[in-house]
Amino acid sequence: MYFRFLKNKDFILYIIGSTVTFIGDEMLIFSLALYMLKLTGLASTYATVVAIGALPPLILGPIAGSIVDIFNKKMIVIGLDLLRGILLITMALKTLLWQASVVDIYVIVLAIAVCDSFYIPAHASIIPSILEDNELNTGNTVNSITTQVSMIIAPTIAALTYGLFGIWLIFLIDAITFLIVVVSMIFVKLKPGVKIKSKSGFLSKIIEGFKMYKDKEILSISLNGMFTHMLVLPIFIIGFPYLIKDVFEGADLTFAAVQTVGSLGPLLTIITVPLVGKFYKELKALNLCMVGMLLSIATIFLLRNTALFTVLKGNNTWILAFFAPVIFLFEACLSTYLVFYTSFNQRKVDPQLLGRFYSLLIMLFGLGRIIGSKLYGALFDLNIIFYPVMAACIGIVFKLLLNLMITPNKSLARALKE
Repeated sequence: MYFRFLKNKDFILYIIGSTVTFIGDEMLIFSLALYMLKLTGLASTYATVVAIGALPPLILGPIAGSIVDIFNKKMIVIGLDLLRGILLITMALKTLLWQASVVDIYVIVLAIAVCDSFYIPAHASIIPSILEDNELNTGNTVNSITTQVSMIIAPTIAALTYGLFGIWLIFLIDAITFLIVVVSMIFVKLKPGVKIKSKSGFLSKIIEGFKMYKDKEILSISLNGMFTHMLVLPIFIIGFPYLIKDVFEGADLTFAAVQTVGSLGPLLTIITVPLVGKFYKELKALNLCMVGMLLSIATIFLLRNTALFTVLKGNNTWILAFFAPVIFLFEACLSTYLVFYTSFNQRKVDPQLLGRFYSLLIMLFGLGRIIGSKLYGALFDLNIIFYPVMAACIGIVFKLLLNLMITPNKSLARALKE
C-alpha cells in the first residue's frame, strides 16, 4: 500500500519539500528554546515567543483563507517560501555580526508567523489536489512519518550546530530549506479543481468560511484542535525545555536526545493507523488516541515524588530515562490522532472551502497557543509541577467530552462507509 506512493512523482516531490522544511523549522524551534532560556532563564520568555508566533494567524486567518481559495495555492506556497528564505538569511547575517536580542527574536518570529498565516492553509490544501479520496489516510500517514523522521534528525543536528556555531547558522540552514522547497514545488502538478462560479465579493467569501461552523462536526473538531494547542501541547513545548534544562539541570544534548526519542513515537503510525482504522471510524479513533495521550501526561505527576526528583537532579542518564518514554508515548498517540484528524477534515470539507477552513482552524490554533503559552509559562514559573500537569490532564478530558458529544451525520456516515 505504501510503496505505490513511490510511483506518484508529485506526491514524492511534495513529501521531499515538506521533510526538508520540517528539519529546518524544528532546528529553529529547538534552538530558540535554548537561546531564550540562556538569555533570560525564564519559561515565560520563551512562552512569549510561542504566543507571538500564534498572533498573526489569529488576526489574519479569515482573510488568508479567502485569498488562498481564490488564488493558485502552488504559487502562494512558492512565493512565501522565497520570502521566508530571504527573511531568515537577513536574520542569519545580523546574528552573525551581533548577538540577537529578545526583541530581535520577537520580530523575526512575528514576520515568519505572518507568512505562515497564508502558507499553512495553502500547503495543507495541496494533498487533496494530489491524491484520490481513498488514498488520503495512507498519504497522510506517509506525510506524518516523514515529518517525524525530520523531527528525529533535527534536535541532534540543532544541538550540535547551536553549540558549535550559535543561532546564526540555524537561521541560515532554515533559510536554505525554504529555497529547496521552492525548487521541489515548481515541478509538482496539481489536479484541476472543480471551479465554482460565484458572484460573491471578498467579504462574502470570508462570511462563507465562518458559516461552515454551523455544522456541529466541523465546530466540534475545530474546537477540539484549539484545546490541543491551549491545554495539551504546552506541557511539552513550554514545559519540557524548562524542566530538563532549568529544573533538573540537564545538558543540551540530553534535551536533544529526549526530543529525538519522542520523534520516534510517530513512526508507529505505519502500524497504528491501519490497525486502529480497521476497527474504528475517525471520531472513535480520535477518542482512543486521546486516552493514550492522557496516560502519558499523567505520568509526569511522578515528578512530585521527592526521591525521584532528587535522583533526576543533574543526572543526564536518569533525565533521559524518565522524560524519553513519556514523550515517546505521547507523540505516538498524537501522531496517530493527527492522521485521523486530518483525513476527517479533508473528507468533510468541500475542496473549494479548504483554504478558508484551514485558515480559520489555524486561527483557532493560534488563539489556543496564545492562551496556553502564557498560562503554562506562568504555571511553570511557579515551580510547582502539579498545576501545569493537572491543566494538561483536564485539557485531554475536556477534549474527550467534546468529541463524545457529537456523532457522525448521515451523509458523512455514508461517505465513510464508502
